[in-house]
Amino acid sequence: MNVASVQFQHRAGDKPYNLLVVRQFVQQAANQEVELIVFPECCLSGYWHLR
Repeated sequence: MNVASVQFQHRAGDKPYNLLVVRQFVQQAANQEVELIVFPECCLSGYWHLR
């Protein structure tokens, strides 16, 4: 099984941008025949736990 993990700098509260980045990584992974791809927790919503 081909597995990939992704780390990227999300934008807090910018779901459209974050989803675009995720889609780009998914396409790249698909081109490399990756079967499982893992993204950071809360990367779509851009949740930030620090105040």
